[in-house]
Amino acid sequence: MLLGPSGLYAGIAIVNAVLMGVSQRRRQFRTITLLGATDAQLRRMALWEAGLVGAAALLVGSAITGFVGWLVRHATTRDVPDVAMTVPVVPLAAILATCAGLALLAALAGSGRVVPRRT
Repeated sequence: MLLGPSGLYAGIAIVNAVLMGVSQRRRQFRTITLLGATDAQLRRMALWEAGLVGAAALLVGSAITGFVGWLVRHATTRDVPDVAMTVPVVPLAAILATCAGLALLAALAGSGRVVPRRT
């Protein structure tokens, strides 16, 4: 029950962080371009940044979700002995893949806005 809203919030937070990071670095991108970086290098840098932000967000979010899940399980089954803990692997994997895809799309969208199109 908690995975759906928390996964949605994680996706929104990752996209927001990536887009804000890319848009606030326009001057740096222009400076790097003036120093001789190509458009492909700028896009690659934006994708790496998005990947690292997404990975950090997924690691921290997974740790917090696991801890909160353990606390909820402990609170609800404290007086009931021998209750096995189940981990919903498929929904967790779906949230992980969705958030990683959203981070990639946000990086592509953000780098498309920042990297100049030269024709």
